[in-house]
Amino acid sequence: MDFVARNTFTIEIIQEIDKVKGRFKTYEDIREYVNEKYQTSFDYNQIVYQVNKLLRKNFGIPTEDANLFITELEKDVKSNGGFYEIELSDCNKLQKVVYVSSTMLLYAQSFLDIILIDATYCRNRFNLPLVNLCGISNYRKTIMLGFALMNNEKAESYDWLFKVLKKAWRNEPKCIISDECAEIIKVSYCKCEFY
Repeated sequence: MDFVARNTFTIEIIQEIDKVKGRFKTYEDIREYVNEKYQTSFDYNQIVYQVNKLLRKNFGIPTEDANLFITELEKDVKSNGGFYEIELSDCNKLQKVVYVSSTMLLYAQSFLDIILIDATYCRNRFNLPLVNLCGISNYRKTIMLGFALMNNEKAESYDWLFKVLKKAWRNEPKCIISDECAEIIKVSYCKCEFY
């Protein structure tokens, strides 16, 4: 296989990227997978470009979706109760959003003993990490206590997240279990124990 062919996206490769883009945590993981499977030598930027092109093709422009998403959150909170808070960039681009439904708020009144927190990296329409916040009910069932989309997984973002959640939940969790994410552990705001 010559060098030109090793850096050309075929229909088969594009279909494979479209199929697996939600299964991998990073673009680098997708790049390694594609290069190994098809004996190609795509660089990081080529894969990022192709994934973003597929996202635009499949879902439209992210800004329009973000506006629709926020509008739906506003309508839901007005009609059903609940809580949400957003942070926008200087150019009105969605940076962070936290949503807690009315049911999640009810759960939070009783089940903040243990919080399980995990993030999926950029596997959604907005290409933002999705942070799931779960608890355990008195029936030993996993329950959702909220979720957030954040522009990064740095300590400052998690600090913002926990401050917003304290406002929504009107309480702090006693114990947080994560996947040893160093950035979560750095958060000075939380006085709970991390595992």
